[in-house]
Amino acid sequence: MESQRFSEAPERTVTVRDGVSLALMLLPLCAVGAFVLIRPAVWSIDLAVFFSREDALLRSDAGWMLAIATLAAAVLCAVNGALGTRDHWKVNRRWQRGFLGSIAATLVTVLLNSWTMTQAIRGGDAPNVGLAAFLTICAMLYGVVCALVTPRDVTQPWP
Repeated sequence: MESQRFSEAPERTVTVRDGVSLALMLLPLCAVGAFVLIRPAVWSIDLAVFFSREDALLRSDAGWMLAIATLAAAVLCAVNGALGTRDHWKVNRRWQRGFLGSIAATLVTVLLNSWTMTQAIRGGDAPNVGLAAFLTICAMLYGVVCALVTPRDVTQPWP
């Protein structure tokens, strides 16, 4: 009885890690979906994307392009997360989830930061470029968290 309880513990841990990993892979889609629903104006305005060292706006791009790229990356990340729970997709999950999680989270922060900096410029305030750069770097590390939480890949035995 006691040995059965201990033998089930690693299996339970893998199940919990699978659930947390799936949640991390779905989070970018939830974030960008909520943002696009709350701020539908992102499809029709130009977003501030490039700044000089003096925080002067160098270039702005159409918001719909950044929104589509972010949505595509977030959907790809979510699909990869959902498929990774199936048995025959449990090979190379760590690097896939780390790579796609990093891309999706980075694009989400770029979209959100571009929106907030555009609103700051429209309001006459100086954009906080340093904070945006810091948050983008942290989002790149999101992929590392996704890879660390993902359970080990299934390995095929040698014949």
